[in-house]
Amino acid sequence: MFIVVLSISTLHHVSSKGQLKRLLLGTSDDRLQQMEIQVQNLTQTVHLLQEKVNEHNQHIAFYATLTAHTTLGQQQTVEFDKVSTNIGGAYNGISGIFTVPVTGLYHFSTTMLQMTSANNQIHTQIMKNSVEIGRNYGNENRSSGTMDVVVMAQKGDLVYVRHFSSAQQAIFGSGYSSFSGFLIG
Repeated sequence: MFIVVLSISTLHHVSSKGQLKRLLLGTSDDRLQQMEIQVQNLTQTVHLLQEKVNEHNQHIAFYATLTAHTTLGQQQTVEFDKVSTNIGGAYNGISGIFTVPVTGLYHFSTTMLQMTSANNQIHTQIMKNSVEIGRNYGNENRSSGTMDVVVMAQKGDLVYVRHFSSAQQAIFGSGYSSFSGFLIG
């Protein structure tokens, strides 16, 4: 408890309860405005931090397979069209492209089953923004190969599988060829 002693002349000049409160608390209008601005800024900072925490707690994963047997042309993106899992909605089964929704560390995997072809080979890559991040090769009739990559990706990056040989090569559909990925953290 504290005691405040004010002179009669001081009280005589106080015209409102707000002025009396400021006089008793020893704060000015400017100081109150500064404190209100600080509270607003801190509130905005807390909301931004909450959004970042929620963003990093997102579950992001996809798994898609190829339905039709496909003959691939040079640098053709493989459109894995049967989407079984798409948590976060970042994989597009029409284009075959995963658009990174949150910056972080990701795992991507693809498996290809080669069909019988004239050259008995299959060449594929996992790409991020037109840059190879993984390569797969098969050279036997009906060979299967799987490639896995772990990579840092930024929000908005595009990740996809493409054929990179100049010769046409064929892969099995019917679920034998697949593409998947998920956010590690």
